[in-house]
Amino acid sequence: MWHEAQGLLSQFARRNAGLFLFVVCVYAAGALAGALAAPSLTQEERSGLGSYVEVFVNGFGRNSPSLASAGILRLSLESHLKTAGLIWVLGLTVIGLPVVVVVLFIRGFTSGFVACFLAAHMGYKGVLLAAASILPHSVVSVPTLLALAVFSLAFGASLFRQTLAHRKVAFLQDMTAYSVVFGATSVALALASAIEAYVTPVFIRALSSYLM
Repeated sequence: MWHEAQGLLSQFARRNAGLFLFVVCVYAAGALAGALAAPSLTQEERSGLGSYVEVFVNGFGRNSPSLASAGILRLSLESHLKTAGLIWVLGLTVIGLPVVVVVLFIRGFTSGFVACFLAAHMGYKGVLLAAASILPHSVVSVPTLLALAVFSLAFGASLFRQTLAHRKVAFLQDMTAYSVVFGATSVALALASAIEAYVTPVFIRALSSYLM
């Protein structure tokens, strides 16, 4: 069964290679736009965000690790699963497919903005903080969301083509497969949230005394 699933995923990846490239480009464009937007902040806005960063980093040293991690886990799970659920629902509504692209762009924009702001505000220390606070969980969450977006766009496009061709749509079978993918990506995003809650703070705490 595992080999069969691997074969199906491999076939899907080959058939939708262009779509994979498209979603990666959308996310990268969002990250680039975020990076370009960060320097346009006013001095007052930069100062305000800089103060928030200092409070954020210092808070990791003062708060109880277990309490802080529990709160981060809850917020991260809520954010990731809401995003995944939105992408999944949009795939069912053909007219909502462009919104999937917008969601990806916004996620990329946020990452690019944060990384560029930290680098501009704190120099090489900001680069270290950005790597410590964004990279660990993003290694899992970003590819997972991009993969879910590809499945969402492919599913919606398939429904649209079959509707135009007046062909009978095996909706239940396709819906089941699509929902299984959503379940699998939700598990992966839960793992990303756990990393964000219990691994990422370790790096930030290790750097906090050096950064501030």
